[in-house]
Order: sequence, then C-alpha cells, then structure tokens
Amino acid sequence: MRPARTSLASTLILPLTRTLTLTLLLLVALTVPLTLPSSAWAQSKKLPPSPTDPAWLLKIIGDGAVAYQCQPRGAKELSIYLIELRDVGNPIDLGHGHSPEFSPDSSRLAWVRGNEAVGRVRAGAGDGELHVIASDIDPQGGVHWIANDSVVVKFKEGGWHRVTLAGKKQPIPALEKVAFTGRETDVRLGKDGVWSFVAGQKWVTSDGKTGRIPGNCSSSLSPDGRSVGALQSGHKEARYAAIREGGSTGKLEWKYASPKKDKGFDNHRWSSNDARFFIASDEAHEQPVILMIGSPTRVLRLGKAPESQEDVYADMTVGKATKVAWSTTSTANTNTEIAAANTDSTDAKPHQDEPEAKVASVTLTATLREKALVPDPGSYPHALVVYRYEVTKVVAGNWPAETKQVFIAHWVIRDRKVIAPIANRKVGSSHTMTLESLDAHPDATSQHISLPETEEVLGAVLWLDMPKK
Repeated sequence: MRPARTSLASTLILPLTRTLTLTLLLLVALTVPLTLPSSAWAQSKKLPPSPTDPAWLLKIIGDGAVAYQCQPRGAKELSIYLIELRDVGNPIDLGHGHSPEFSPDSSRLAWVRGNEAVGRVRAGAGDGELHVIASDIDPQGGVHWIANDSVVVKFKEGGWHRVTLAGKKQPIPALEKVAFTGRETDVRLGKDGVWSFVAGQKWVTSDGKTGRIPGNCSSSLSPDGRSVGALQSGHKEARYAAIREGGSTGKLEWKYASPKKDKGFDNHRWSSNDARFFIASDEAHEQPVILMIGSPTRVLRLGKAPESQEDVYADMTVGKATKVAWSTTSTANTNTEIAAANTDSTDAKPHQDEPEAKVASVTLTATLREKALVPDPGSYPHALVVYRYEVTKVVAGNWPAETKQVFIAHWVIRDRKVIAPIANRKVGSSHTMTLESLDAHPDATSQHISLPETEEVLGAVLWLDMPKK
C-alpha cells in the first residue's frame, strides 16, 4: 500500500490557518478588559468625594461655626480660620496660631499663639479685638475652656492654672497631680468637679481612673469629659469609649475618597459643646470635615476652606454668635465646681513625668503573634509600634506564670528613618527582650504609637523593648 499523498497546498494552508486563528484570538483577548480581584484600596479610589452641602447640618443645629488651624500653600506659618456654617464660602483669617477652641456658649474663641493664649469674640459679635489671656504658657498644653469666662492653661513655670478673661489666675492642684506631657492634649471639667485629661495614648481622671485611648492617635474628650475618642490604623475608622459612668461607646466610619490606602480622615476632635459631632481633616483635600455620630456617619466637608500643607486641627461649636463683651463678671455657676475640682482626691493617682530612679525590668523570650501598622515616616519623625507576643520563657525578673500574652512597644521610626529589623519582624519569630513599663518613659509615650487591631490591647499594660546599646 502506498502512503497517502499530501498536496503542497494543504501543507502550507493548515499551519497558516492555525497561525491566523491564534493571532485573532490574541487580539480579541487584548481588547477585552481583564477582570481581576480588586483590592479594598482599588475600590476606595472609586469612592465619591466627601459632601460639601451644609443644608442637612443646618436643619439639625440651626447655627454654628468651625475654627481650624491651617497653613495654606505657600504660607510659612499656621493661621486660625473661622468659618460660620451659615456662610461657609467666606472663611475669616484671624491671624497666626494653632489649637483653637470655642467657649461652651459658642460666643468666644481662644487659641495658642507662640507662648501666649489669645482669644476674641466670635465673628459678627462683640468688639472683634484680639485679647491676650495668658503669657509664658506651654504651647503643647493648649488652651481649654471650663466656663464661659475662664480657661485652663499650663504655664512653663507653675503648671496648670485656671485663668479668667479678667486676668485672675488660680492654680489647680487636682489637675496638676494627674496631668502629664504629651501630644494632642485635651482637658475637661465635669459638673461633679472631676477632671478628665488625655494626651498621646493615655487618659486619666482626677478621681483615680486611667487607661489607654481606643486607637492610635487623634485623642480628644467629649464635652462632659466622660468619653474619649481615637483614630484607628488605616484612617478609615475612629472609635470612642466611655471612661466614666454616663459616657458613650461607638465608632465613626469614612466611606469617601482617599489619597492613599492608609489615608482617609485624621486629627479627630470632639466638638467642644455638642457630643453628637466630631471635627476632623479630610486627607484627600486637607480641609476640615464635620462628622455626625450615627449609622451611617454623616459628613460635611468645608469645601471653600483654604487647603492646608500641614496638619488640620479644628473645633466645632453649635450655637449662635451672640453679642457679648470679651470679659464678663458672670461665672456661669461654676464656682462650686472649680472649688471641688481644686480639692485633691485621696484616690487620685499622680502620673510620673520622669521614670523612677530604679525602674523594674524583666527579660522574656516570646513569639511574635500580631503586628501593628508601621506609620509613615513622612508624617511622624519618631514613632513606636506595639506588637502582641506569646511568652515562652522568663529569662530574668518577676513575671506571673499565668500571663502568657504581652504587648511590647518598639521604636520603629527615629529621625524619619524606619528601623528595618523591627518593621520587618516576622509573625512566628522568637525574640528575647528586656522590658520596662512604657509609662516610665515619657520620651516614648509623648510620640505616635501604632497599636495592633485586637481590642485586647486597649486595657493591657504596655511594655517597652530596651535593646542593648
């Protein structure tokens, strides 16, 4: 049998047909969009910008204002801007300064300018002149209203004082006993005479309670001082928690456009006179945003406000700009409260700004179980992270045998440089570390500290890793 004959034409055409078919399939594939699993960040980039129409808010509050610190593009210093919510298109530049706060009745505004606490009546009311409330203050302590005629400030020499708008000063032993130095300081005086104080990641009250804020940063107190708020890692959620009886617990959520995957909103402050609201910064626009507690969180961005090249910190007040003189003899029925607040509580626990001469330490071998997000060195020149470990061996010192979990803070950013061995530490790896109480190191507690997501850390004792030099 002779083999089958194959023509030259079929020999050439069949391979050519296959080649053309493959080429056409490839071209079709390239014109069809690929469907890939999208990350949360990719989805977040499609989110809408935060809303800017104040109509919904004005229906609820009637009237109000926002004051915020801003360093506009090209400016060399921070300035205070005042925005009336019924006229959001006309921000008023009040001059240099930072950390603004409104009086409880909404009629006055105070802020820090250099080493002075200064203030004025709200726009459209009173004389409009700038007044010096106190000089030679510690700027980090800020200025905080405790009545419509008086504030509290920390003097560089003499500590915490009440200062009236008429210029009278009065030391506050009960506050001085518990206060400490730290970022994002807030102070409130309760109607029962109890002081609440927060700075950095720690809060304390003059009746002997203390704890950690429910997040990483952006600490502030509710108007009554019974709750504390804080921002979570990722900047898409903020939480608040009760610290005294009658306080509230909940969260705020950000569901709007973000400039980066770990950005959204930041620098949250509770409204100084209405616990329904927070004021923060929209990091996509660097403008102030008002947040109303609820499900969902309602948002208003002040879209006509000058955008800032530095951190935006603000306050919001609910109420009309009533006509008042700057200084008044009225004490707003707070004399009894002030007297009670100046009385030392036998249960109060003073905070130590300096570590004891001999700080107890312990050396443990532990396995890393959970990490925290490493902060952006562009935002924080110095920062720490807190990691969760499982204790496997006590090498030296006293350690309860039943305590198998420990939260350890590590320096992760120094002089804007990330410490790679800490940042790259692997979950499951074992490490031997010498530890001291984090509270004994104010140089660390005054810096930004990133916490792990687990809520167990909020009530836990934090330890500081003390590597050998």
